[in-house]
Amino acid sequence: MKWMDRFLAGTAYWLYRLYSKTFRYVYINDRVIRERPPTRKPLIFAYWHEDDLAVLSPHGGMRLHILISLSGDGDKIAYAAERFGYCVFRGSSTRGGARGLIGLIRAVSAGNDAVVTIDGPRGPRHVAKPGIALLASKTGASIMPVAAHSGSKLVFRGSWSRMYLPWPFTRVTIQYADTAIPPPESDEPSRLELCRIEVEQALIRLHRDLDRRMETME
Repeated sequence: MKWMDRFLAGTAYWLYRLYSKTFRYVYINDRVIRERPPTRKPLIFAYWHEDDLAVLSPHGGMRLHILISLSGDGDKIAYAAERFGYCVFRGSSTRGGARGLIGLIRAVSAGNDAVVTIDGPRGPRHVAKPGIALLASKTGASIMPVAAHSGSKLVFRGSWSRMYLPWPFTRVTIQYADTAIPPPESDEPSRLELCRIEVEQALIRLHRDLDRRMETME
């Protein structure tokens, strides 16, 4: 990465790190991140691409393993993500995908948690990609849906994902599912597709539940 890109990525990291400290985080069902007994198997945390800026900072200290594209923008994102504490593998559906996924599979198989934006990197919005089901199948890791809600926010309407930036000092609520979704019994296409649909529907329900919960509190 060029020095100017590195400088810009580093500056963006520090600015967002300071900015996100103004958020008032509230967690629901967060025992999964507060407690990790030796017997707990690794988890794959799954959320929509739109929630990236809401969940980036609080998950940074968990040493989560993540796959980021090999694009120019991916270089900057990877540089910043590593400074937040993420362990980054590089690859995408168009470039280096197999290599990146193999690295992620090895990391989770070794006992590490991972995180996947399941409708990224290019959408369609709220449609899960099959990669998370394959990752779960190859590693035996269960999938934990995660939803975020920002009390007030700036929505980037030009983005396919409608990514948003919480406003300073707003309440950001992060909810984890009550139970994790078990991995597919095999990597047969039909099993992977059933798992993909289950994860997609579980995340849709979790977001609806969180939105309703927040509406009753406003």
